[in-house]
This record gives sequence, structure tokens and C-alpha cells, in this order.
Amino acid sequence: MSSFENIPDTLIRSYAQLHSVKTRGREIEDILKDCVEKGQGDQLLHLEKQFQFAGSPTGLTLCKPDSNFPDKSKSAEDFIKVLINEKHVSKENIGHEWQPELRQGIQICSVVQEGSDVFIKFVEGKRTTHKYNYGKRPALYAHFTSIVIHFGEQVIEVRCAHTYRKTYVEIAMKLLGFAEPYKWHSWTTVTKEEAKLISAILSADLVSTEINLPSTVGSIRFTADRSQKGVNLRNDETYRKIVAAIKDLDIPTDDTNDESCEFVYTDPTTSIKMPVSFEINIRQGGFKFLKPVTEGIITTVIEAFIHVCFTMKQTTINEAATGEQQ
Repeated sequence: MSSFENIPDTLIRSYAQLHSVKTRGREIEDILKDCVEKGQGDQLLHLEKQFQFAGSPTGLTLCKPDSNFPDKSKSAEDFIKVLINEKHVSKENIGHEWQPELRQGIQICSVVQEGSDVFIKFVEGKRTTHKYNYGKRPALYAHFTSIVIHFGEQVIEVRCAHTYRKTYVEIAMKLLGFAEPYKWHSWTTVTKEEAKLISAILSADLVSTEINLPSTVGSIRFTADRSQKGVNLRNDETYRKIVAAIKDLDIPTDDTNDESCEFVYTDPTTSIKMPVSFEINIRQGGFKFLKPVTEGIITTVIEAFIHVCFTMKQTTINEAATGEQQ
């Protein structure tokens, strides 16, 4: 059952329960075996594919290079040829995931083309220690990071923490054939109002936010009461009253550091409902998921970002230009 190793164990158990497969006290391998025997193998393969380049909680940045993709990488097919010809990958490994010998450097471990998109997974050996007898031994563990190069939009999607995004954007731009210095800008850096619009499109509740206060207090964080389901701070009366009271002290409350939101995503193939938690860091310009996600979840969130940060802005620019011409 190793072909399902990317699916989180908790989701496997949830899926199995939907199909009346016993899960309590059982190993994941045995649960998967029963699911396959019940004819659910195709749906499990779907979930495996959904998590292959997604999975663990991760950051997300949409990067738009300041110039067009180089001619040698003008399409997904051309780029795959570049990766093979420059010996970054072998032809036999395209479309698959493999396990290179683990080392501290960043290595490619999967390349998959889907239409005009190319998915690349990287693995990096990171140092840790584990207990051995009475002492500890140093060891390496595999840390995975994925990027998606969208040739249709000429956008690079980087799935890593905000602090590492520059590293992976530059790796992608180097593979594509861009010359240094690498110049790009982020489509996922948003204002407070844009963050609010994105949440509205996703029907996501605001469950936590930190407001920066120009006072001796510094900042204050509000968190929705977890014991009460469905609390959305955006329309919560208590939250409004507290913010109003702070304003009465002549302290501005419109400088927001970050917002954490939640919504429920239903996978259209398996009908599994997945809770989605994400944080928009308005001050630092970052975005990250706080729980494991699928490809479908990432696509849904990206569509909301593109609508707010590109489509709406472009519409405003076009309307302004039309008004000036009249």
C-alpha cells in the first residue's frame, strides 16, 4: 500500500469511515487494504495525486517575473526538454516520484506535467538528532517543498514558508533560464481590504486577528471562542464593541498584522469534507495554510487571490482608462 504514502493518516481514517471500514485500533496499511478490497482504490489514487505536491501545512506565494519566460522555456513541453537536456532529471523519471540519496542540498525528486503546468517537488535533507541507547545521534530527515510553473499565465507558484520563498523562486527562474539578477513580484501580498474580499469569496470565517496599536500596549490579538462553533469575528458583536471601545480611546485600530480564517472544502470526487485553515500575514506579505491541504484546496484559494489581486485590479485600471478617454 506504499502507493498511498502522501495521504495523511487522519484523512485515510476519515475516508475509511465513510465507507464503513473499521479504523479503531488498526494500522493504516490494514485500513487501506480493506478500502481497496471494497473497490475504493481509484478514489484513493485520486487522493494520493491530490496530496503529491500539496499535503503538509505550507506557505503559498504566486510570483510573477518582471519579464517573459525565456524562449527556451516558453512552454511546458520545452521546459521539460530543458530539464532533461541539462541533466536535472532523466527522461525515465518524468511523471514519477523518486527518492534520491538524502543530503543537505536541495534536489529534485518529482516532475509532473499537467497541461500547461509543470509540478516540481524538491527534497532537502535537514539535520536532526534521535535517541540511541543512552545518547543521541545526528541524522537527516527528508523535507519536501513543491513549486508549480504555470506557463499559460507565466506565473511561478511556490509552496514554502515566506522566509524560504526567495530561494525557491530563484531556483525556478534559474531552471527556466532567466539571467541574474532575478526580478519578480508577489501576487499574494495583499491589503487588509483585499484579505477581507478573499475571505468572502471563500466563505471563510475570521477566527483570529492581531491588531497593531500605536500605544504602550503594542498589539492585541482576538481569537474566536472554540467552544462555540461558527464564530466569525467579522460579524461578532462582542468583537465590534471591544474594537469600538479602543477607538473611543483615540487609538486607531485599522493596522492589522495578520488574519487567520477557516472554511470547509468538499472534495468533489470523494465527497470528503476537509477543514481548511489559513493565515494571511498582511504586515509581512505572506500567506500560509495551517492544516494539510489538497491540490483542489490550493486551486480554490489561488482563484480567489487572482480574482481579487489581478482581475479586479485590472478591471479598475481599464475602467479608469475608459473614463479618461471619454
